[in-house]
Amino acid sequence: MAMSSFCNSVSQLIGTQGLLVGVGGCFAYCPTILYIDEWFARRKGMAYGIVWSAAGLGGAVLPLLLETLLNRLGFQTATRVWAGVLFASSAPLAFFIKPRLPYSAKTRIKPLNMRYITSRLFGLHQVANAIQATGYFLPDIYLSTYSRMVFSTSTSLSVLALILVNIASSIGCVIMGSMTDKLHVTTCIIISAAGAATSVLLIWGLATSLPVLCVFSVLYGLFAGCWTSVWPGIMKEISQRGESEGYSYVDPVMVYGYLGMPWQEQAITGYGSREVAGFAMISEHWCNITYHPPQLTRAQRTTLLSQRGLTIWLTGLSASGKSTIAVELEHHLLTTRRISAYRLDGDNIRFGLNKDLGFSEADRNENIRRIAEVAKLFADSNSVAITSFISPYRKDREVARKLHGLPTHGGGSGEGEEEGLPFVEVYIDVPVEVAEQRDPKGLYKKARAGVIKEFTGISAPYEAPEAPEVHIRAHEVGVKEAVKQIVEYLDSKGYLPPPPAVEEKKN
Repeated sequence: MAMSSFCNSVSQLIGTQGLLVGVGGCFAYCPTILYIDEWFARRKGMAYGIVWSAAGLGGAVLPLLLETLLNRLGFQTATRVWAGVLFASSAPLAFFIKPRLPYSAKTRIKPLNMRYITSRLFGLHQVANAIQATGYFLPDIYLSTYSRMVFSTSTSLSVLALILVNIASSIGCVIMGSMTDKLHVTTCIIISAAGAATSVLLIWGLATSLPVLCVFSVLYGLFAGCWTSVWPGIMKEISQRGESEGYSYVDPVMVYGYLGMPWQEQAITGYGSREVAGFAMISEHWCNITYHPPQLTRAQRTTLLSQRGLTIWLTGLSASGKSTIAVELEHHLLTTRRISAYRLDGDNIRFGLNKDLGFSEADRNENIRRIAEVAKLFADSNSVAITSFISPYRKDREVARKLHGLPTHGGGSGEGEEEGLPFVEVYIDVPVEVAEQRDPKGLYKKARAGVIKEFTGISAPYEAPEAPEVHIRAHEVGVKEAVKQIVEYLDSKGYLPPPPAVEEKKN
């Protein structure tokens, strides 16, 4: 988890949060399941139920908590804080995860026996388990969207139904676990299946308002969410019947492993209610929207306008000269090259589009994300978007670059998806001492005095570009020379049309 905070690509996230967290979770989880079977006898089902109830409770609380941390601290800090919380809360508990009896040198290890999986009893239970696993996640996946579409609820309110399912399933797991200690497993299965079917077909089927849908969520969580707590009863029955039917010793923990496989597969394909609660708060923003393609492709617009769209991304310290160079570059492109260009300035944007953002890491991330989207729209309209933002973090600038590199839907001529847009990173490089000497706004002075918190170059980091398309040492060259370097690069790549004088000579 902590390693994932240093990731800069999807593949790195898959390796850390996907692979390493999954393997580490198995190492922590498996001994708990193993020793529960050894420690508990009469209340084994209740013990398993309490373990599984934590998943539902986590699905109700953790998405909200993690969203708050991400909004306030940003991805990197929030991930490291959460990794520390997980370690601090779980490490002391490792002392209690141990066998009921101490290990003995004379302990006889029982041979691994998998013959029971061919028995009719196990096959029936596994088929029912797979069907239940498939059906359980379907209402969860659609519940939030249904609430938005039918009752026109807000994103946060639509997630309430999923949270209620998770809370109710936590309670249901404990109750059903206790029932498996007292009732036959078939009875427990019938109770769970009948309650789940009734809540879906009757209550949700007749739901005409959000309160009724919330009643369904509670009942569905109680009856359907408790299914995993039926497993101790299945484990006990297969273990007992297996030996009596000649399948030799059956390890109940291995039975548990096979029972869990369909649920893990469905959780991966259907996200699962625990994950959906958090994911819905993001994905619901994209519900009920459809991309409407233009009639003209980008290539056709380029031909008609005699101009190619692109984004020129100026980055550097405050007082490095970004805005001054951007103003001169915009003027040059408009008056000398006669092409459409528009400047997006960091301060100007905060008067309108981004006036709700501060200067925390999370707000800086969102600031750059928004301006990257706006710049891409300008570039897609065949204009030259010139952005002048400090944009201190490499990962944010990389997000902006990748956003421009994503293909966009083509026009109505059937061309499909078009290639990405050119993205030119220009590093306006000055030493922080030079920027501080300039300080036209007096910001460095305020930062040194502690008036401004998290000021780039003083109390917040600036991560210089490692391979910018254009590197301008602004303390060594003037503004016009800086513009000349940028234009020469654009011409060398063929991003700009020939100057008007060149066109007249050709004609």
